Amino acid sequence: MGRKYFSEGFKADAVQRVITGGFTVPKVSQALGVGETALRRWIEQAQAKATAPPAGLGDLGSAQERIAQLQKQVAQLEQEKALLKKSVAFFVKEIDR
Repeated sequence: MGRKYFSEGFKADAVQRVITGGFTVPKVSQALGVGETALRRWIEQAQAKATAPPAGLGDLGSAQERIAQLQKQVAQLEQEKALLKKSVAFFVKEIDR
């Protein structure tokens, strides 16, 4: 038995039956002659596509890298600030002696 290929329209129809039609995955898969695993994978792909950012926003990967880099820099600056506060407190104590 060979592998079955389904059109994108068929997949979209099957996904819509589950998501908006109120049918369960086993019922739709049995009615259409599709494996439950395949149908669940199509649903996951459709949901991932629906939540993906629009294509026109540029390279989000580099933006996320930049955010991570800035977060590291903020953490480092906060550590330096804390160290400077401790240093000032130490020198103030020394001056008071």
